[in-house]
Amino acid sequence: MAKNQTTVYHIISRGKRWAIRKDDAKRASKIFDRPCEALWHTIGLEGIKTIYIHRKDGTVIGRFQSW
Repeated sequence: MAKNQTTVYHIISRGKRWAIRKDDAKRASKIFDRPCEALWHTIGLEGIKTIYIHRKDGTVIGRFQSW
């Protein structure tokens, strides 16, 4: 990854659980019981990132930028 390139992650519903998925990925990278657990895990990942948090119906409820 280039030095100033931003990675985009999505926190999405998977039934009763929540998943982290990279923008260009077909599969989720990790599954959690609660959306806050998924958010904190994603914030802890290395690098510059933008995180989109989705409702269960798929609409975006928030965006988080981390440096």
